[in-house]
Amino acid sequence: MEKIKVIDSKLIEHKNETYIYRLLTEFNEMILKISENDIEKESLIKYIKCPFYLILNKSVDKTIDENDYFEVSTCESTIDLECKSTCQVNLR
Repeated sequence: MEKIKVIDSKLIEHKNETYIYRLLTEFNEMILKISENDIEKESLIKYIKCPFYLILNKSVDKTIDENDYFEVSTCESTIDLECKSTCQVNLR
């Protein structure tokens, strides 16, 4: 699992039924793609205030694709707890 701190997010494009966000993280810029059919994820990213944390079930370099699973939280402790309970790993 991978934990990412997002410092800033911005919708940069909406095309072919996909929302494309630019995420500025602690270490680099990333692209997040969300299907417009995935209302829950799109709403979370659209309305959450930065900074926030993402936890993903795989490592990503530059792009989080539409089918990639992730969870969102404004609290790092919640993400750490989720990670510990899921895989008994603390990602600090």
